[in-house]
Amino acid sequence: MSLAQLMDEDWAVPRPDGDRTREYWSSVCAQVDHRPFTPYDAEGRQLIEIVRAGLAVSLCQATFIEAPGVAVRPLAGHPLWYRHVLAWRRDGPLAAHGAEIHRRVADGYLDTCAASPVYARWRERHPHLARVAEART
Repeated sequence: MSLAQLMDEDWAVPRPDGDRTREYWSSVCAQVDHRPFTPYDAEGRQLIEIVRAGLAVSLCQATFIEAPGVAVRPLAGHPLWYRHVLAWRRDGPLAAHGAEIHRRVADGYLDTCAASPVYARWRERHPHLARVAEART
């Protein structure tokens, strides 16, 4: 299903906060030239329960593990790319360990990707895009 096809649904969206996820979702929705109706601001368990109750749809990361009563499906056209940023001070105590930290975080993320059945199936069907995503880590 495409993102445009979901625009007529009620949406549960994350509360505005410092990580700018909500702004990112708004910019993605702008790509389909439609602003979804967002009657629910929720996070975590509350958001899952709103979706499970059939009150709304929501976006999630590809690594989200399906919860009972909640279906996770990839969007057609691959309109979403989450960017994860790892940062530390150049003159801080972690600076000398930067390469090792990056390797461990990237390995952990790829392990998480492999543990998500929905994302694992997507990666099998789209190996070229999976390689692009891995190259970004």
